Amino acid sequence: MLTWIDILIIVIIGICIILGAYKGLVKSVFSLVTIVLSFIVAKIFTPVLSGWLINNTNIENTIHNFFKVKDTLPSVPSGVSDASNSVSVWFNSLNLGEVPNSVIKFFENLWNNGVQAAGNANSTVVDITTASIVSFISFIGLLIFAFVVISLLVEVLNLVTKLPVISTFNTIGGAVFGFLKGLLLNLVIISILFVIAIFLKDSPLNIALRDSLFASYFYIGYILF
Repeated sequence: MLTWIDILIIVIIGICIILGAYKGLVKSVFSLVTIVLSFIVAKIFTPVLSGWLINNTNIENTIHNFFKVKDTLPSVPSGVSDASNSVSVWFNSLNLGEVPNSVIKFFENLWNNGVQAAGNANSTVVDITTASIVSFISFIGLLIFAFVVISLLVEVLNLVTKLPVISTFNTIGGAVFGFLKGLLLNLVIISILFVIAIFLKDSPLNIALRDSLFASYFYIGYILF
């Protein structure tokens, strides 16, 4: 007997197959490639764009004026090497209690990028913060720009798939890709449900997973161990 878990698995795979066939193999594959390439392009060219923005626009002054603390903040005497200590002291001054190390590490990296972009070890904190914000804006801008450009190229490439023979192959390939995508998506969802079920003894979720015909095939714990 099928449980609601089995129905969910079937529906997810069915939707992925239909969407895959509709989009075709080219668009299905390149939709993932587009995201990866966009991140790579943004990562590579962010330093170039942020430097250009600082040197050729008023963005730095605008951010300084927003903070309104340019000449009142302390300097960073040893540049990048003091990032960890500077960030830790800053968090302590905020009286937020215990801050997760992952959060502190993120701000240390942001601070390091700011020091490097500011190009001056004696820059004020707002100089470094400004450079970090400009770098972030540059990254997001490049990410969006690269995504749009690559997406347009994919659309042009997809026009070729409208030819009769190629169109059939593209549709079938898209459906197969969608099927595989559905399997992967189910793997993630069912594995999460299994983890949740651990904390919900004798719940409807436990019963549905236990009685499911397909759920065990999508639990990553069973697959790996």
